[in-house]
Amino acid sequence: MSRTAPTLADPHRRSLLASGLLLPFVAPGSLFAVPPAAARRVVPHPFARIVPRSPIYKVRAGGEEVVAYQTSAGAFVAFSCDGAVTIEVESTQPLRNVRVAPARHGVTATITGQRFSVTLPRPMNLFLEIEGLDALFNYADHLDREAPKGRGVRTFKAGQVYEVGELRLGNDETLYVEGGAVVRGNVVATGARNVRILGPGVLDGGYYTKQSGSR
Repeated sequence: MSRTAPTLADPHRRSLLASGLLLPFVAPGSLFAVPPAAARRVVPHPFARIVPRSPIYKVRAGGEEVVAYQTSAGAFVAFSCDGAVTIEVESTQPLRNVRVAPARHGVTATITGQRFSVTLPRPMNLFLEIEGLDALFNYADHLDREAPKGRGVRTFKAGQVYEVGELRLGNDETLYVEGGAVVRGNVVATGARNVRILGPGVLDGGYYTKQSGSR
């Protein structure tokens, strides 16, 4: 991958893609009134402090602060949840228009000054096109995901950045990247059989140069 947004490891998350009670709920420190149906369990992916963060956006999901990870293609947020959740975004710049894609999900943005919110009916991936500003990619993973275990599983733990250079996988090996882990480098599985790459974490090949083997 060349200077683009880091790829989330799970193949199901690569495409960018409430039931309601009546009384509003305001989470402590939240930017907007959030319906109780959106106040489900939310677990932000715990990225390391050294990852690049958006200079434009501050983001909360279900009232929880989440990292707006900056890339050359825009910013993204990643978290796990167990149902409907409201995402609240505060911008350093005035907002004119926010387009939510894919349109088939029927999710729209509510703009108030330099803030906007969108409500996801369930865990899903969304692309938020913000007029005149960086795009914001949303990756909402299922909270009940189980990590693979056993022989042949190579796991990268959350909260760390791994500089792997070129990582080679052999027959019957599984690479699992936890949410909040960042693996920088190039994954190769030439001629290997029964290879899997899984997990809600980040594979970042954006600045790995095959010719030089370095950034």
